[in-house]
Amino acid sequence: MSNSQTMDTQQKFKLILSQLPKITLLIFSLSILTLLFTLSLQSTNVGNILRNATGTTNVQVAAGEATFIVISTFIGSFIILLLLLKNKFTIIRALFVSSIFITLFIALEIHLSSLFLRITWINDNLILLIDILLSLTLLYMIFVSKNINMNITGLTVLTSIIGSLFGTMFTEIQITLILIMLSLYDIFTVTKGPLKKIIIKLNEIELQENTEKIIKNTPHEANVSNIQVRKDMSKLSFQRGMFFTLGYVEFGVGDMLFYSAMIANASIIAFIAYLTTLIGVLIGIIITLYLLTRKELVPGLPIPSMMGLTALWITKLILK
Repeated sequence: MSNSQTMDTQQKFKLILSQLPKITLLIFSLSILTLLFTLSLQSTNVGNILRNATGTTNVQVAAGEATFIVISTFIGSFIILLLLLKNKFTIIRALFVSSIFITLFIALEIHLSSLFLRITWINDNLILLIDILLSLTLLYMIFVSKNINMNITGLTVLTSIIGSLFGTMFTEIQITLILIMLSLYDIFTVTKGPLKKIIIKLNEIELQENTEKIIKNTPHEANVSNIQVRKDMSKLSFQRGMFFTLGYVEFGVGDMLFYSAMIANASIIAFIAYLTTLIGVLIGIIITLYLLTRKELVPGLPIPSMMGLTALWITKLILK
């Protein structure tokens, strides 16, 4: 989670507070979509089949899986950093869009197959066609459309589709270990790791483009309201689809995806677990936003994850 420029704490607080209703609405929308997608998988028993195939309660196995995910995340971030330092923006965008398309296509295929399981006249070819059309539509909303509301809507649907699948596939132990290890990695990467260096490089690019914009403008035009580089026309356009941008606040797509996975996992336990986990995530996000008023960059995963997981496990133990 990050803010885009330096200003005093009071200004930051006012700007972030003004975005709180939108952020809350976004999280609620994400949770509702996640719940619906998860219920769809569970209602046809596809969810149980997936969990039987990929889930485990063995702590050592789950820890190994979590370690693999963290290592893969680090390698991906390191590759992006290297490409960014070499100004290979087109390659970064191509890699990101293609990876999103492949993941979305597979996740949608599973969801659609589950949804249309009992409808005999819808065959595999028709499901494939629907999958392709929906995937391309979401990609257009996220990566092509210049409407910010359409971008956010597309990203919300995307993360809920993939997050609900992850939350269904993995057991509570797997989700817990994955989130704990990713949270630790998030703290590292934001303070000393690749993400911090990526943010520094992005800020340098933004400053350079803003400076070039000022130089090109006449003195009369070069005021604060006009000095804004259109990201769709700049080097920074490759970032589109990587963040939920709500005014002054940016949420990483990965953070939102794992919020969704945690909520999906809780919804399988019971509806009350879904509600308490959602509340835990919201409280964690509010705390993180407060920290963002004092720092330029704050890891978005640790506090919401710990609050959500605590609520999930307490509810699970109470329901036993």
